[in-house]
Amino acid sequence: MKTASGALQTLLATSKSFTVTELLTITTIDATVYRYTSADVPVVYGGNTYGALPFVRNAVRTVIGVEVATLDLELYPASTDLLGTVSMSNAAVAGALDGATVVLDRLFMPTWGDTSLGTVNVFSGTVQDLAVSRSSVRVTVAAGTNRLNINMPRNVYAPTCIHTLFDGGCGLTASLFALGVTVAAGATTTQLTYTGTSRGTDYFVLGRAVFTSGPNVGLSRSIIAYDGANLLTLAPPLPVAPATGNGLTLYPGCKKTQAVCSSAKFSNLANFRGMPYVPSAETAY
Repeated sequence: MKTASGALQTLLATSKSFTVTELLTITTIDATVYRYTSADVPVVYGGNTYGALPFVRNAVRTVIGVEVATLDLELYPASTDLLGTVSMSNAAVAGALDGATVVLDRLFMPTWGDTSLGTVNVFSGTVQDLAVSRSSVRVTVAAGTNRLNINMPRNVYAPTCIHTLFDGGCGLTASLFALGVTVAAGATTTQLTYTGTSRGTDYFVLGRAVFTSGPNVGLSRSIIAYDGANLLTLAPPLPVAPATGNGLTLYPGCKKTQAVCSSAKFSNLANFRGMPYVPSAETAY
């Protein structure tokens, strides 16, 4: 049910002239909050400044029941619109908006700048999908009822571990395994050789590389191959080939097997949540 202050209800019932703008609040999974308005200039509401950011959206439908409503937002960020220190487009590609909470409110002003009547919530939900183009970031937001789509039971019995490396269940700390290196000459958008400490063959496979400087700063890429001699293969391709001397941080990957978890690489068998001794499926003829 939509709620509005008594003064706002009176305005809507009696006034034929007022200003309407929409306020967009995005909270990432690390609790960082970004605020935007569809107005041409910034708007101050509730002690917070909402920066001007052009965006369009689809119509929102309100129904009785447990239907999962969705909101399609198309944002048109300028090069100065940043998420942290990275442009919004690059940050979205790197996953900065994955799982973020989005709240869309409509602000009614009797005169421009008078925000005393408050807002009406239009939609709230979490980011489910996004697509990035040269000029826009398209975000699909699903309502909270989407949580009812979680498969049960949540724990799956399988030979491999159900934890994600460095999550709460795994218990390991990513920063303790981070390796800071620099890009060597001859890098492409999919392969690079780094200058720094080598690791054993496949050590970084299924891990990730996060660029800390250069044209790809803030971007993260999966490592799909490592030869043990400082040659990395990344996916998907980078938008720009890194330059010699660019910095990046490497994190190892985990194949989620009991052997890898108990090896010297992680020594974390106590937190292994796989079921390697479950009998494999057999076929009768």
